[in-house]
Parts: sequence; structure tokens; C-alpha cells
Amino acid sequence: MSSDDPVPYLRLNPDSALEALGPPLDTDGIAAIAAACRKGRDDLAGRGLDETGHKTLRRFSTWEITKYLIPVAPAHFRRVLKQNPDLPQGRSETEGGAKWFTLDEVLRLRAHFATEGSKAKEYLPWRPKGLPAKIVAVAKTEKCEMIVMGCRGRSDLQGLLLGSVTHRVLHSAANGVPLGGEINPRLRKVLLLDVGMAHALLGTPAGVTFPRWASLAPQVRGQLTEQVAGQQLRLVQARPGHEPGLHYWQREGGRAGEIDFVLQCGPRIVPVELKAGAAGAMKSLHQFMFDKGLTLAVRLDRNPPSLQGMDLATTKGQAVRYRLLNLPHYLAWRIGELVEKL
Repeated sequence: MSSDDPVPYLRLNPDSALEALGPPLDTDGIAAIAAACRKGRDDLAGRGLDETGHKTLRRFSTWEITKYLIPVAPAHFRRVLKQNPDLPQGRSETEGGAKWFTLDEVLRLRAHFATEGSKAKEYLPWRPKGLPAKIVAVAKTEKCEMIVMGCRGRSDLQGLLLGSVTHRVLHSAANGVPLGGEINPRLRKVLLLDVGMAHALLGTPAGVTFPRWASLAPQVRGQLTEQVAGQQLRLVQARPGHEPGLHYWQREGGRAGEIDFVLQCGPRIVPVELKAGAAGAMKSLHQFMFDKGLTLAVRLDRNPPSLQGMDLATTKGQAVRYRLLNLPHYLAWRIGELVEKL
């Protein structure tokens, strides 16, 4: 049988099939495939997934365990582990470094302290039967104020939504860029990724008829304003291949004072003040601008767009000058391009 004759059982021409295969794969081609695999693996790891695409809880540090999960002093915690070698001892990445424990190990340690520890302490917090311990552990560690569960056909939202429909806004000292280089992990707030969920959690009548803005309680208007603005500002901070990061500033040391959001626009730090209405005091913003030596700030409110020069004194009598860009809430997503022009 010649090469021109088709293979009887496949009805294929060998020469035509060979031409359809294209050029052979060389070393560069294999390297490109390996690079693509490596990029995919890095993407999974960056989103907290393992190589199989599943998400697992990270380990808990000794500080987190004694601070939020087991009410004992760190020194006593380490002493108990040393006296009971059969208990989980944790894993350390360096010689003499901090110990890290899995959730199952934390639960074993909790059970031990509940049995052998002080009877005056609650080592096993009460929870309704059937409530997964993992959700409670994560909520405690992340200092969550509420837990939102997807309804999946049920009539009500239950608890706090962990995962893809919330976004943490981290505290930043805002002393320089990048903003993520100087954060306080103990301070944070949470954004929902859809304002409809915020309406449901706040109990507004939006599910039946959308309420007029003036009919909502002032505190509810403020919370909704923060959700709407935050969802837009995440787009301003988005970078290709990275999860958008958003920050805010809060005065530490027990004194009141907060900047709702702090953006990094290129090399510039831009604070964003939110107002649910058309007016409001900005004492914290004035002091922040003086302390950080910044020249441009943004206020989102219910006024038309404008740019005004601020020349005033802080509550401490310190003279401060800066420019204030006023934008309505619905233009928050354009802050990045507008700041570039100023």
C-alpha cells in the first residue's frame, strides 16, 4: 500500500495528517508551556487556592490563638504545650520562630483547655448546634462584625458572607506609598460587592419599593453612601492581574478621627471624605492634610463637581492649605483620571 492510499480503518491519508499537525514542539515551546503553568499556579496561590483549585484555611499564629480563640496568656499557652508533648505543637518556618497551627489543631487545644483549664473561663464559646466551627473561627480571627450567608432560595439572609462577595478595607498609616506597606491588620472595615445586599442587611424596603433618599434614617444613608462609593473606588485602585486593594485611615491611640478612604493615585496619596448629604464638618480631613503634608483631597457628596482652594486652620490652630475636589457620589469611579489632570 502506497502513502497515497488511505488507511482502511481510519480513512486517513498519512501525508495529509502529518501536514495538519504543524511544526514539531521544540525547547522554546516547552518552556512557554511551563511558564503558562507557573503563571496559573501563582494565580491560584495569590487567590488563596491550592494546586487543585480548592481554598484552605491558613494556619493560625500563637498570637492570633491567644488573642481571639483561646483566652490565655501567650506565655501560659507555650508552657502548657511544653508540659504536654502529646498536644499539637504547631509548625515553625524558622528555628525558634513563631508557631503556626491548623484549625483542627486549634480545636484540639481548645478542648484540652476546656477540660484542664480554669473553670472560670469559656474556652469553648457557645454556638447553636450544627453551626460550622470554621466559620466561627474565621469570624473571630478576622474580627468580623457580621456574617452573611447566601440565601440559596431561602427567604432571609443568615449570618456573614465569607469569601467572594465581601472586600476588606485595610487601615493604612498613609505615611507614603505604597499604602499597603504600612498597615495595621487589627483595624479594618468590610465592603459588600453589591449595594442590594447592603439594603437587605440594613432592612430598607428596597426589596418591595425603592425608598426615597430623604426617607432613610441618617445613619442608614451614611452606610449606603460608604458602600456605593467603596464599590466604585475599588475600580480606581485596580491593577492588571491583582485584586483591587482599598485602604482607609483611622487615628490610633483612642482618639476619634477617620478618613473614609485613602487612595494611591500614582505617586500621590489622596484622601477621600464621604458625606451623605450636601454639607458636613471635615475636622479630621483638615488635620490629616496638615499632618501628612498633602495638597489634594477629594470630597464625595451631593453637590455638583467643583474644585476649591482651602485655606484655614485645624482645631489645633495649625494653618493648612490644600485643594479640595468635590464630586457627586456617582462620579467616584473617575477620581483616578481627574486627579491626574490636577
